[in-house]
Amino acid sequence: AEKRLGGLLGPAAAMRSPAWGPHLHRWGAAFPDAPLLPEGRAVVPSARVAFCGDFVEGGEGRGGSVEGAALSGLRLAKALQREIGGLCGAD
Repeated sequence: AEKRLGGLLGPAAAMRSPAWGPHLHRWGAAFPDAPLLPEGRAVVPSARVAFCGDFVEGGEGRGGSVEGAALSGLRLAKALQREIGGLCGAD
């Protein structure tokens, strides 16, 4: 069948399989080899700096993952809300 149809399809027949293959990317931080930053050290008020991300340990065992990064960001957002609320006199 391919022999008979090959002439009908012309150049399109040569393009039926892509010249590239599936490209997979493994997130480099998915398996951290260094200890994660303890959550208690993620906020440094004296330096006016805070950290969040997959490298911050949140206690739920999800460090080094996209979910861990998102949860870390949410925890930091809540901490900043409390801090700013305390500065403004609001709860």
